[in-house]
Amino acid sequence: MEKFWLVWCVQGGAPTVKHSTFESAAYEAERLARNNQGKRFEVMERVSSVVRTDMSWEGRQPMPFDQFLPF
Repeated sequence: MEKFWLVWCVQGGAPTVKHSTFESAAYEAERLARNNQGKRFEVMERVSSVVRTDMSWEGRQPMPFDQFLPF
């Protein structure tokens, strides 16, 4: 599993950059905090993930379903 870190502002906004090192994320958190006085920036590390898989194709795949819709 690939490790990465995100910087999140507690007062709002979604993370937009995956950092490949803790140091890169920490530097970005400091930069953002310097430019946004009073806002808290958290450095978050990915620890797990989950994917729901309802179906899986092997070999030749049909055209996407929405290409058959007449509207």
